[in-house]
Amino acid sequence: YGPTECACVATCNIMTPRTRPNNLGDVVTARGWIVSRNNPHMLAPVGAVGELLLEGGAVGAGYLNSPEKTAEAFLTAIRWSTDLLGMYDSKPLRIYKTGDL
Repeated sequence: YGPTECACVATCNIMTPRTRPNNLGDVVTARGWIVSRNNPHMLAPVGAVGELLLEGGAVGAGYLNSPEKTAEAFLTAIRWSTDLLGMYDSKPLRIYKTGDL
């Protein structure tokens, strides 16, 4: 799985006849988060359906000449990620809201 907004590969999975088609595999070029469908500032409970966010250096800067579309799809920080930064990075990285559930 790899949206254009996040390099060419965001997740990777070894496919076998038993692999479930909804299993995107492991995040490989970014950090992956599952958040509430209606609120990216709220992490989804484990097992719940939510929106996939991708965070990291592989995430694009936005859409060329389209600041409104960029503002809708890309975030620079979300409330809960700033609480986790001490564990990972010194500053927030760009976050892409994939729209995928």
